[in-house]
Amino acid sequence: MDQEISPDGYKLSARAVKFFQESRRQDDIGVKPAVKATPEASDQRDDAGMDLLTTTVSRREEWIIEHATRSKKNAERAMTLAEHAINTQLTDPGIKAIVTRALQDCEKDVKHDWVEIVARIHQGRTEQRSYNGKIIEMRAAQREMAGIGRVRPWQTKKLKRKLLLLEQINKLQEDALTIRQESLNIYDEVTRFHESLDSTMADFVRLMDQVLKPHRVSLLSIVPISEHEPIAVEQIADETMATGT
Repeated sequence: MDQEISPDGYKLSARAVKFFQESRRQDDIGVKPAVKATPEASDQRDDAGMDLLTTTVSRREEWIIEHATRSKKNAERAMTLAEHAINTQLTDPGIKAIVTRALQDCEKDVKHDWVEIVARIHQGRTEQRSYNGKIIEMRAAQREMAGIGRVRPWQTKKLKRKLLLLEQINKLQEDALTIRQESLNIYDEVTRFHESLDSTMADFVRLMDQVLKPHRVSLLSIVPISEHEPIAVEQIADETMATGT
């Protein structure tokens, strides 16, 4: 996840796309490349194991970011079309005022959700880097401990070093698990704000579709939404009159 995230959108790099395709292909056929049993090969297996650990969270993040960004782009397209339709299709001043206010509220809510999403994505990247660092330290300590080998009772210096490494490994493992959980929680929050963004757009699209139906203009082709009870224009008008806003 080396690419920068910005409100303008996020695109997977060609390298990332290729990586995901190859990973899925290997998972499908269940084949892993054979590695010759040498010290160098052992290090390669350790590195491969570390790569698997450090990319598990990243691949989940990539999926979440890609879908959230797609929703953001769809929302921008829908709001642009809605603004054009309001200015060119609607003539009733009352209805026009209602949907204009709805568009403004929608833009505000979408912007808020996207700011929260971007902030948590950057926070998640920080957690990911910290997690990767802990895994690297843990692997290095494990290799050092394996290099010590069997310790005789009289080899007190080696024994102390091995016990120290064991304690260090346990601490690093606990820290890594804690950081991983924090990262998962952060991306759960990203998902929650993504769902909020989608819900906001779904309500707005249903409203606009009712208003624009006589003009044969629809936003549903731009922003697919799940089936819920439609929001009546009259209901919003009544609420507006009741609140005086």
